[in-house]
Amino acid sequence: MEWIVLLPPIVAIVLALWTRQVYLSLIIGLWIGTTILGGGNPLVGLHGMAEVTVAVFAEASNTRIVLFSLLVGGLIALVQASGGVAAFTEWVRSRGWGRTRRSAELLAWCIGLVVFVESSITALIVGTLSRPFFDRLKLPREKLAYYCDATSAPVCMAIPLNGWGAFVL
Repeated sequence: MEWIVLLPPIVAIVLALWTRQVYLSLIIGLWIGTTILGGGNPLVGLHGMAEVTVAVFAEASNTRIVLFSLLVGGLIALVQASGGVAAFTEWVRSRGWGRTRRSAELLAWCIGLVVFVESSITALIVGTLSRPFFDRLKLPREKLAYYCDATSAPVCMAIPLNGWGAFVL
């Protein structure tokens, strides 16, 4: 019976890969998990999912983190929609950078080293700015995800000019 605890994450991952709807897949995974905890009753699971979601916002720090993440994501979406990412991409291309596979990877790595505001912001910025180069050169997005991950948290920890590095110190 212990195998059933693996069902929610497996369903969420498979649904996310199959449908490309990450948020919906996470909600369905959460609902399956709370349904299992509710004894298999889907209505009890739905109520439990609502309770768990509300409980996350009971802590002020959790609410601040969620709001901060939403604001950062909104800011990056605004920059992308207003043409800032396209302008940056064109500026980088005019300088002759990012034309080869190696230089696109080096560009992603350098952006990750230079932008060390906060680990999740760094990952979002590296991904947003480097994705056009990786897509144009047919580099795998998994490699871009690796560069985002390999430069975000380690650089933010090494340079304690951000909140996370200062907290750890």
